[in-house]
Amino acid sequence: MMDGKRKDKRVEEKKFVCFEGEGFQVFSQTRNVSSHGAFISTHYLLEPGTEIEVTFVDDEEKIPFKAKVVHTPRISDGETDVDQSGFGVEIL
Repeated sequence: MMDGKRKDKRVEEKKFVCFEGEGFQVFSQTRNVSSHGAFISTHYLLEPGTEIEVTFVDDEEKIPFKAKVVHTPRISDGETDVDQSGFGVEIL
């Protein structure tokens, strides 16, 4: 189901990524991707509005791109599955 705020449909796809900002660099994977954004599965949660650099590390050409965190869903206490934790980013 597509959310009314999204520009296009996201496709379930796990791709290895590195996201980084001032003072941190984290390797993780996506849960889904689109041409305008992605959901990154991680326990290293960032606040909406945070700008980061994201690189798909398993691509032949590792081209970093700027992104902004637009959604950080809250998970229930005790939730440990990294696939249920993370944040959505919009490509800038």
